[in-house]
Amino acid sequence: MSKLLNKISSIIISRTDSIGDSVLTLPLCGYIKSINPKIKIIYLGKAYVADVIKASRHIDDFAVFSEDDKDLTATLKSLKADAIIHVFPRKEIAIAAKEAGIKYRVGTTGRVFHLLNCNKPVHFSRKRSEFHEAQLNFKLLKGLGINHHPKLSELTKLYGVKQVDGLIKSKHVLIHPGSKGSAVEWSISNFVGLSDKLIKAGYTVGVTGTEEEGAGFRDAFNFNDSLVDHTGKLSLLELVDLIKNSWGIIACSTGPLHIAAMYNVNAIGLFVDIKPIHPGRWQPVGSRALVLTPKNVDNRLAINTISPLRVMNAVEKMTA
Repeated sequence: MSKLLNKISSIIISRTDSIGDSVLTLPLCGYIKSINPKIKIIYLGKAYVADVIKASRHIDDFAVFSEDDKDLTATLKSLKADAIIHVFPRKEIAIAAKEAGIKYRVGTTGRVFHLLNCNKPVHFSRKRSEFHEAQLNFKLLKGLGINHHPKLSELTKLYGVKQVDGLIKSKHVLIHPGSKGSAVEWSISNFVGLSDKLIKAGYTVGVTGTEEEGAGFRDAFNFNDSLVDHTGKLSLLELVDLIKNSWGIIACSTGPLHIAAMYNVNAIGLFVDIKPIHPGRWQPVGSRALVLTPKNVDNRLAINTISPLRVMNAVEKMTA
């Protein structure tokens, strides 16, 4: 244990972006707990990710970040933390953490507002890195005197959730066509073609997504007893439960894919091999996770050269 970490009784992990990014931050929390089990970890995040993050035994408290918070300094001060790690940089949080008197403030040097408000700066770039997002989070620990670069296989053991049997016999497969613009998306026609192949192979297929996403692609599917529309009908907890009790999920780089990997459920991710959105940076991390990319093509539209048949073959291989 670093001498500095030994002086810290509570620490804020600040990551206020999406579900997938938040899931990939949990291994960092797990590692901190592994070297100092007594430390209190407070996760600062958006309200909609709370149910996923609080499922981890490594999280002692969840603090909601709101852009409408009229006194963010007072909010952070009330958490009584000794340290904060700015995993996702936000100017207002960096300023408020300093004003709140948080003693140790870790942030990257690539942001001027971190240089002005963080006293434990760390120099590295995510955008040009070959490493995975979850591995890059660990570089921030250098600000607390810890130098550790985990293998991806190590990360699967640090989520802190009760994993399910990755060989679950369910015949219900989930497909998640949307990503809210966070990923290069496989075409709806490909998802429709895949659902046809899955149904012919004896699976039922569940289509997940938000109400807004569902409104954009529902008409492309012929929903029936074998093809179920879940879009816009599930809370986050209900979606997690559905994922945990399904064969698995097929999606592009999006939150539900990472949730499945976290719980050791089959997760097939569809990616293009282009920085900074390549699978080396964003692939699902889990023992039952698989990534498919276009063959020998490196542009965004190439994702549609991944055929439904190729994905179906991957499903059958993972099921065997």
